[in-house]
Amino acid sequence: MIVFETKRLVFRRFTEANFPDMCQMLGDAEVMRYYPAVLDEAGSRAWLERIYMRYEKYGTAFCAVTLKETDEFVGQIGLLNHDIPEVRNLEIGYMLARNHWGKGYASEGARGCRDHAFGELNQDKVISIIDPRNEPSIRVAQANGMKLEKQIFIQKFNQVENIYSVSRL
Repeated sequence: MIVFETKRLVFRRFTEANFPDMCQMLGDAEVMRYYPAVLDEAGSRAWLERIYMRYEKYGTAFCAVTLKETDEFVGQIGLLNHDIPEVRNLEIGYMLARNHWGKGYASEGARGCRDHAFGELNQDKVISIIDPRNEPSIRVAQANGMKLEKQIFIQKFNQVENIYSVSRL
């Protein structure tokens, strides 16, 4: 099911057909360097199951993002609800397969999520939760019009995170 599209990208709900691509991406140490661990097949399965649960519970989650021209898997980008007390707004999250880094897809996808949240989902504000060391992700948030709102310790992640945000004009 297509959720929305941008100029070069298609955002679909994940299906089992995406599992091999997810295993490869989540098993890449460079992609996962700001996460607690690289995931094996079982960890990737659990990750995908959490995405399915979010679809059911909230109606939104990470999308499987592909290129319009080739249908090649780019990564996951989407709008996430959290059960974290410190986080009350939808988060724009993004993670790309390494072979798609540096092509502007994360920024394009984040803008698409922002526009989808403000338009179709009628949100007034969206955030991104970013490890303070993750400079590429910070640049994506800034390109999406986000500003650093605060830095908080998130117990669930057991670390300090930056909260970037942008509000609907």
